[in-house]
Amino acid sequence: MGTFSKAIPSIGAFIASDKATIDFLKHNARAFVFSASLPPSAVAAALAALNIIEKEPWIIKNLKENYQFLIEGLKSIGYDTLKSETAIIPIMTKDEETTLKFCKFLFDHGIFISPIVFPAVPRNQSRLRAHVMATHTKEDLSRCLEIFSEFKP
Repeated sequence: MGTFSKAIPSIGAFIASDKATIDFLKHNARAFVFSASLPPSAVAAALAALNIIEKEPWIIKNLKENYQFLIEGLKSIGYDTLKSETAIIPIMTKDEETTLKFCKFLFDHGIFISPIVFPAVPRNQSRLRAHVMATHTKEDLSRCLEIFSEFKP
């Protein structure tokens, strides 16, 4: 099972399995009743992204280096990133007010980041969600860490 809505910039998801499993899911997965075929444009976007990933392996290498750099930096200045091992990094802020203040602080300093608050997560589990890209430079990420270290809740 995989998604096309995170690392692959599209929408939807897929399941690749044997016929018996697919038949079982078709008849027993509640969400399947409401699903529809992916639009051709979404399929084309996902296919193009997969082709780029296959032909340009440096992208994956850079991405891994970048998110590891940012996670290590965030941890070193005291942020909880849960057990993230991906380019989508949760940064725990706990309460909604702090999360929204922090999000605005970052935006005002040139960093766009998504706040994740209740009901998307349980109460007191609010967080920011950082999205690291292969094209971020070490200078970009270092500046980001400087700005993160300046925030005082």
